[in-house]
Amino acid sequence: MVARVGRRSVTLVWSAIGCRIRDVQWRCIRSAREGRIVTDPAPIVFIDPAARVEIRALDPALDEEAAAIIAATTGAGTTQRGREMLGGLRADDAVELYGLFAGGALAAVYTLRREALANEVTHLAVKDGERRKGHGRACLQDALRRSGKRPLIVETAEDAIGFYKACGFKLVGRRKQPSGTVRYRLGWHAPRPAASALTPRPAPRCGRSEERGGG
Repeated sequence: MVARVGRRSVTLVWSAIGCRIRDVQWRCIRSAREGRIVTDPAPIVFIDPAARVEIRALDPALDEEAAAIIAATTGAGTTQRGREMLGGLRADDAVELYGLFAGGALAAVYTLRREALANEVTHLAVKDGERRKGHGRACLQDALRRSGKRPLIVETAEDAIGFYKACGFKLVGRRKQPSGTVRYRLGWHAPRPAASALTPRPAPRCGRSEERGGG
């Protein structure tokens, strides 16, 4: 009698988890249709079990650690400049900050900014010692997923064009700055999914059918 109740309880728990996962997946699809950055009260976390990484909204409690990582993109290269930059990004309502965690530790930071009809990755930085492990590419793929039907763009110096092209971006323009340096603009658009992939299916009822399946 005790064992039977235990199995039934476990089955109901897993059924509830299954319904929650389906709910999260549908929120992803709905956000992609609306073409907005995901800012759900229960933030979406993308997990790559093979690479043992996960990407989620950056907790403000980790800003000091993130400032040290993002400092490499500031020109000055100091943590203080990283703090100032991070503070400005936090104050911009059009910007979302995300962190990539490898083995539970913050390994990379990127920012996604809504710009006109597109989303722009304005900053991407990988921690020293964590580079050349595919973390930068994973961040860009994450940004593409979160952008839904909105094109994803970046602006970069000439020496980084090869990296972005290898990730799937295409060169769309360039502009000369007052200093004389040239910045290059690249874009990446997610392939349009098949209609069936975006058709919500009713979730199985979390009840008797799952109980029978659990034995």
